[in-house]
Amino acid sequence: MSFPMLWNDLLVDVRIASRGLAKAPLFAAVAFAVLALALGANASIFNLLNTVLLRPIYAGQPETLAAVSTISADGRPSGFSYRAYEEIRRNQGVFSSMFAWFARGIYSIEANGSLAPGSVVLVTPAYYDVLRVRPLMGRTFREGDEAVRTAVISYRCWRTRFGGLPDIIGKSFRVEGHPYTVMGVMPEQFRGYSIGLPEDITIALPAWFEAEQVRESARPFMEIGGRLKDDASLALAGQELGTLWPAVRAGVMPSDLTPAQRKDFLAQRLSVTEGRAGSATDYVRRRYRRPLFILMGAVGITLLIACANLSGLLVSRAAARRQDTAIRLAMGAGRWRLLRQSFVEALLLALPAVAAGAAVGVWISRGLADFMWTSLLPHELNLTPDWRVYGWLAALAILIAIAASAAPVWQVSHRAGASLITGVTRGRAGVTHGVGKWLVSAQSALALVLLTAAALFGASFRNLKASAQGFEVETVLAMQLTNRPGNTMTDAERPEYYRQLLPEISRVPGVRAVTLTRTSPIIPWQHDVREPVTASGGAAEAGAYRHDVTPGFFETFGIRLVRGRAMAFTDTEHTPRVAVVSMSLAALLFPSGDAVGRRISVGTAREGQNVQIAGIAEDASLWNIRRRRPPQIYLSYLQQPERMASPLLEIRTSGPPEAVAKDVTRVLDRFGREYPMRTMPIRELVDMTLAQDRLMAMLSVFFGIFPVVLAAVGLYGLVAFNVSRRTAEIGVRMALGAGRARLMCMVVKEALALVAFGVVIGVPLALACARMARGMLYEVSPADPLLLGAACMVLFTAGGLAALAPAFRAMRVQPIQALRSE
Repeated sequence: MSFPMLWNDLLVDVRIASRGLAKAPLFAAVAFAVLALALGANASIFNLLNTVLLRPIYAGQPETLAAVSTISADGRPSGFSYRAYEEIRRNQGVFSSMFAWFARGIYSIEANGSLAPGSVVLVTPAYYDVLRVRPLMGRTFREGDEAVRTAVISYRCWRTRFGGLPDIIGKSFRVEGHPYTVMGVMPEQFRGYSIGLPEDITIALPAWFEAEQVRESARPFMEIGGRLKDDASLALAGQELGTLWPAVRAGVMPSDLTPAQRKDFLAQRLSVTEGRAGSATDYVRRRYRRPLFILMGAVGITLLIACANLSGLLVSRAAARRQDTAIRLAMGAGRWRLLRQSFVEALLLALPAVAAGAAVGVWISRGLADFMWTSLLPHELNLTPDWRVYGWLAALAILIAIAASAAPVWQVSHRAGASLITGVTRGRAGVTHGVGKWLVSAQSALALVLLTAAALFGASFRNLKASAQGFEVETVLAMQLTNRPGNTMTDAERPEYYRQLLPEISRVPGVRAVTLTRTSPIIPWQHDVREPVTASGGAAEAGAYRHDVTPGFFETFGIRLVRGRAMAFTDTEHTPRVAVVSMSLAALLFPSGDAVGRRISVGTAREGQNVQIAGIAEDASLWNIRRRRPPQIYLSYLQQPERMASPLLEIRTSGPPEAVAKDVTRVLDRFGREYPMRTMPIRELVDMTLAQDRLMAMLSVFFGIFPVVLAAVGLYGLVAFNVSRRTAEIGVRMALGAGRARLMCMVVKEALALVAFGVVIGVPLALACARMARGMLYEVSPADPLLLGAACMVLFTAGGLAALAPAFRAMRVQPIQALRSE
């Protein structure tokens, strides 16, 4: 068949399908709604997955970029020291150029007469050249720029912090009171090398650290990226750097490591991965990779159910038009011709549903991104759909049309044309026969999988919320302090300043306790970096979460002191260093005796050696609230003035925490040294910590309920259709004495039999899928029989309710009228 003839035939099919759908507006509306919802869910999750995992960063030839990282013995990605980067860069031969970078964090930015938080990223001068990104204005770094205080700013920073000034190049601003000069502005499309942190201010690395650079050069805080040479591949780069790494690792290993720390350090291996999507250790990618794939599976199952639902509707529609089909068969139409007609009809339903789903999906994905974001700065995820999203939806539309159109054609066309015309097949075409039963059972099985997932994630989130975390934060307010412009304090001034400030704040009405910490004890991400703690003499070693705190910490967070004492204002940098350990850490380090008074070493820094344990506190799930009884160590913050820049002020109040914020700010104003850069209740940080669990619970509940509704609608349509076809049979049964209640039970029983068959198939599928999500569950078994049983009961209930209306219709059949209609 020539193309013009095929094109004309397709146009005829489109006209026929359009007229048919116009004559059945209710059918078209239901099918469109079902597909639009399912495709909208697919579009939203795939758009997020594409943004987080698939889309390359804004860079020249991103496919030739590579990311280099280290992997610890327990599988966690880590970074490099500056010395290690220099050694690798000098000795490698597979990269044409390399760079190192470090996301320093969020700092106070003083620009254009205002103060606001912003992110600071430290890079080596070759950063932008390797990425092949040209600035919108000015220039980027060159060799030698690291010796002066210059910076490159992002497009967002230029617009929001500097008001989009056209003469921005050469303007001065301050970061934590230190002056810098704007050297360049990056284009709007460039969001940085890591999607997890927007790059507001980029500074050449040594210019930030100055004297501190040498002190921290052995610490693995940097990440490495590079551009492969034309004749190099990822495999070759991994092989060469893997050969080079043992010598580099041995050369940069700190000399003051304990034997256990030395073992862990030497166990690190080097990894070279694609750099087209940016950082290999990106927090957002690491945290949401598995949830997004699980959610992608959930929306895929939902789409399968919607497709089966549409196929069932088309089966019923084809059966209702069986005489028309029989006439076409008798006149020589083949099955391919019928399939093409059915495909066009399904495609006409799918295409507008794809358009609606794409629009809804983008809107939903933006809301989900805001919901799951845990940084204190707004995200800069580029959620505008690209060709991958549209290609995915187009492919889904075609697959839906093919899958949904095959069943009705097979159901009708495999019968003899004469039997279709004469209606011989109208006998007992019960609910347990035909293609429809397989579609309904398949929907039930898939719905059970999603219902089980919803029950598991819902129970996991409930357990996490109800778990005994060992601390109280309902009335705790957190204020991030930073220096006022022109009032930078020296290390020697800070301890005495805070010894005066904290008692003054404690006298504010409504304040019950107050403390300072270096970082928040509640981290809104799964940050699992532990500090090595060694008992005196090296008898025992354990990893513990470290907290630098001032007096009042345990009262502020409601953590009970079991033995000994807490930190005191009399603990200074000139007195012996003290610490409080949790009960679990004390048991690990000193299992045979009381830990109070014993001495420990914390980390490898000089100031962490020979620390005396002053007290033991109850266990609390600080830092990572998913862990029960994690080892914790609390060090005296006032004894570490070099670490006290921009501390976090936490206040326990007797009422709503926000009520005291203004009074505390007035106290800070009176002292005139610092101001609160950010203020928020600690409970919001706890909510951020649970963002992933809440997201999974919320979406799994939706993807559990929606498929059940779809399956119930499919079952209702099939049962109602079969009841209408069996009117004569029902009339005969009633004429022979069958009671109405018995007929009702017969209809419901046959419907539940289909659900039961779906449950038999769905239970092993649900258990297999649940095991894949084991690592994301909290104190709930993937094979929990109660949750699985509850999911089955919900499915049976929905099936029974779906069959009730057709069953009542069967009860109202009048025998005489039914027989006359035949």
